[in-house]
Amino acid sequence: MSNIKLLHPQEIEAMFILPTIRKYLAIEMKELGYSQKEIASKLFITASAISQYLKEKRASRFTLPNEVQKKIKEAANKIESKETLISEVQKIMVSMFENRSICKIHEEVADIPTNCNICFNEVK
Repeated sequence: MSNIKLLHPQEIEAMFILPTIRKYLAIEMKELGYSQKEIASKLFITASAISQYLKEKRASRFTLPNEVQKKIKEAANKIESKETLISEVQKIMVSMFENRSICKIHEEVADIPTNCNICFNEVK
């Protein structure tokens, strides 16, 4: 566990998961033959951020499960606009929630119980 007392799942998404997804998308797009500038344009981030992702200098702390990597590979072919970027990233995030890979990252970076089930409890 970390020394961070509380991080909400949304904070985990913003601080750790979104950058990791961007890194994987950048890698996939590079393999598809896109230049760093083209990847930056498609992901609406800077070319220097793409460079850092590709050189493993940013968002390298976590390895995503193979099933999530497969969804990212599929998404890399579909991203053509802000709308498709948001849609594809949202699908990836939903899959990470469903397979609880977000929970594994949350457990690693924040002080929450192992095998936490809070997000899956029904709200009454």
